[in-house]
Amino acid sequence: MGRPVRSTGRPGEGAEGSRRFTELLEVAAGPVGPVTGQLVGVEHEYQVWRGGRREDFRTVIHHLGLGQPSLHPTDPYAYRLGSGSSLTCDGYEAEIATPPEPVTAGFTGRVERGARADRGHLVGLIGPDRALRGYSAHCSVAVPRGLESDVARGWVDTFAPALMLLFGGRDTLGLAVRPRPGRVELCSSYVDGAWLRASLVFAVAGVRHLVGVVSDGRPPDATLPRLAVRVEPAVHRFGYYLDRGAFGVDLYGAGRAARLRRLDGGTVTAHDHLGAAWGAARSAVAADCSAEETALVDAMVGGSAELLVESAPTPSGPADGPIPSRCHAVHGRTGVIRRPTIELAPVVVSWDVTVFAARSPGRPRLGFACVPRPYLAAFYGTLDRGDLDSTIGAYLNGDPTGRVLADPGAAEHPGLYDALGPRHLLLTDEPPPAWDGSGPAPAVAV
Repeated sequence: MGRPVRSTGRPGEGAEGSRRFTELLEVAAGPVGPVTGQLVGVEHEYQVWRGGRREDFRTVIHHLGLGQPSLHPTDPYAYRLGSGSSLTCDGYEAEIATPPEPVTAGFTGRVERGARADRGHLVGLIGPDRALRGYSAHCSVAVPRGLESDVARGWVDTFAPALMLLFGGRDTLGLAVRPRPGRVELCSSYVDGAWLRASLVFAVAGVRHLVGVVSDGRPPDATLPRLAVRVEPAVHRFGYYLDRGAFGVDLYGAGRAARLRRLDGGTVTAHDHLGAAWGAARSAVAADCSAEETALVDAMVGGSAELLVESAPTPSGPADGPIPSRCHAVHGRTGVIRRPTIELAPVVVSWDVTVFAARSPGRPRLGFACVPRPYLAAFYGTLDRGDLDSTIGAYLNGDPTGRVLADPGAAEHPGLYDALGPRHLLLTDEPPPAWDGSGPAPAVAV
């Protein structure tokens, strides 16, 4: 639920200065509309082992010299790496989340290389007496606000078994599908390499297809049979969980040969369902992927390339070489940014928005620049060209007018503010989990 917007301020120089800031970013960014599968991010979780004993990473992370903590509004363990990725804890595990990557040709390679470079960085941070073991992988794809729950339910009804084959191995327990504010999160066991790249392509394609079905009222693809599925509530966050036997057979054990139960009677092989799912969704992403990216999924779907359940891979180690430059260009600025007349430093960093504290050297006043995700690249570009110096400087040199940033609705638009309210108020509320993992799982109707 939204909260009353408290951040409009009073008429005067403050509001006018903020309006000029907004206009500059709107012109630089161009049209910004609903985001449909245009951003993708990956979270990898790692167990940390030392001397044959699993460590609680929450007791380790604050001693790694990572710089400014708690840039995320609700996560006291979150730090930003130089790549722009977030390093935090999820229970005992270390978690690295890549910044949202635009879906353009080659995006899967950029995400994978960035994630593996971050892993290599973490290996160096924890030292030679500790080791990492891959634990889980989460893929998030941007979805227009208001459609997250319908798209997540659509995954359960249509694409879930296909993604489970692409995104899971023989020891995988299942797939969690979670609607999150502005995105859908798909969670499975740890995977990287070609299987991660193929899963990212399929995830984006499926989300785009489902957004079209939900928002345009199109009927579901007739070539995709509805399956009988047993669904449980996801643990810790609201969503759905499908274990490896959710379709009436051990999907990871049988692989392509698994016979999935249809709602209208009979069965369909997992191989045929995988082909039908990719056939329904492929056109939604083909224009934004490279030929190599779609060919990789084609090969895995058709059987000329192995699925993870058909192979015995060795988990990939950290990649050598520099972190991809795109991270540094937009996401990797975690320190103070100094311009001739102003200084800025991030104080809030989330999937949706970055907020910078701003000051003019020699003056006591502090201001705040709110930059939503779609405007972030334009913000850095105009800042580097010097186009924002006078606008932000004039705002800081004026008198405060009571503008307070304390609402997720206000955080959807660029603006300048006199004060920052409680940071958690900038995040859209999420529904509570239906089950905390204790006791029997409640029934879920799908």
